Amino acid sequence: MDVLDYERLAQSAIRDGLTRVFNAGYIREQVSWELTKDRRYRRGGTVILFDLNKFKQCNDEYGHMAGDAVLREFALILKEYTRQSDVVGRYGGDEFLVLMPTTHHEGALIVANRIRHAFEKTVVHVPSGPPEGIRITTTGGIAEYMGEIGEAEVLIEAADQALYLGKREGANRVYHEYMVKTDPVLIPHDDMVDMRVLDTVEEPVKMIGKRPFKFIATDHMESGRLLRCELTLNDEDQNLTISGLITEANPQNDGGFEIAFHPVEQESGDWLAINQYILKFERTHQKE
Repeated sequence: MDVLDYERLAQSAIRDGLTRVFNAGYIREQVSWELTKDRRYRRGGTVILFDLNKFKQCNDEYGHMAGDAVLREFALILKEYTRQSDVVGRYGGDEFLVLMPTTHHEGALIVANRIRHAFEKTVVHVPSGPPEGIRITTTGGIAEYMGEIGEAEVLIEAADQALYLGKREGANRVYHEYMVKTDPVLIPHDDMVDMRVLDTVEEPVKMIGKRPFKFIATDHMESGRLLRCELTLNDEDQNLTISGLITEANPQNDGGFEIAFHPVEQESGDWLAINQYILKFERTHQKE
């Protein structure tokens, strides 16, 4: 047996035979190892657990060969949208796990939503499938670590809980612990009258504070987008520019979108004015 044979044998022990990403045993080991390192260095990171929506229905209707083709396509998308330093694995059945060292939940949410959008647009053609091809979606759950989690099972369970909540909210979305635990400030449309998107921010940066604020936007919004925006505060009669992460975007009957907007540290000068506005808004409404 030569060196290449040994290499193939070693890879077969840690790779999923169908998708060629890492298998569940290997990725659990990598999560454990990363948590061990993180207790010392405290650089933090995240895991993302993905589940394919209505995958069993796809298998039942079109057969296991069709299901296998869908799994392989999703694995390719995962590898395309993650870094070499990330660890991508098939966690079981139609579940996949991505370990992202040194990437916190802001960045993980953006990556997860890029994966979700790419898969949503993917059409898989197989002989047993319909002429128009097979299209299904995915839901993701994110959990973050920063030196405080000792067991891989605890971290993965947190991601699984976020995934469950995403499924419960209607699937085809990405949830994380931060979104679940955060109680956003709700600002009625009459108080914040306009939000205009200026451009997209490509690189995620640190969020400011732990509370996003919710309001109605007239522009089309998608969760997971990091945007630079101009906000018009009605009773302050001023326009403010700020970057932030859209963590929720729910269509309304009138065509608008109720969004949760979480500011980040970029053009943070105007954030001070917005923060004062929110604090004043909360104090005013607490008295009512």
